[in-house]
Amino acid sequence: MKRFMAMTVLGVSLAMSAVAAENPHDPDVRYKAQQAAMAKLSALDGEWRGTAWSIAPTGVKSEVIQTERIGPFLNDSVKLIEGRAYGANGEVKFNALALISFDPATGKYGYRAHAQSYGGDFEFEPTADGFKWKVPMGTFGTTEYTAVVKDGTWHEVGYLVTADGKRTQVLEMNLKRIGDSKWPLGTPVGPK
Repeated sequence: MKRFMAMTVLGVSLAMSAVAAENPHDPDVRYKAQQAAMAKLSALDGEWRGTAWSIAPTGVKSEVIQTERIGPFLNDSVKLIEGRAYGANGEVKFNALALISFDPATGKYGYRAHAQSYGGDFEFEPTADGFKWKVPMGTFGTTEYTAVVKDGTWHEVGYLVTADGKRTQVLEMNLKRIGDSKWPLGTPVGPK
């Protein structure tokens, strides 16, 4: 009887271990999947600076010094991004905060961004050499962004795509990686 009990306990323990290893609700299983997904975006990590221009819905074009600082957070399961745009006098003209995440249950990335009193969850997809993301713009259409990040450079363009398919470029960024990031700690990247 003791032998039967011992074998039963051992069998139940092994079965529970196998279930735990495959359990999508186990934090360790989720972390591993999230970390693998974030590793695909490791080229983004660091501090970046360069030039950018954008056209507002009002039609006004702005040229700025754009900076980004990006780093892993929460056990390397997400990426935090802070973007700042500086005017010619060094004044902050634009400031944004975003979080890239990955949901192992759906196999999809998430992109939550906040800027200029707005915020939302947006489509995000890594590509072979960067990423792309979309922002619905209500009656204006959708703004589609595509970034190529390689060899220490980050080139991103944004196009407003109207319901009839017309594409108008509304953003271009050309950044160079200037170093490692202490994000989310440390001080912001300055304009110079």
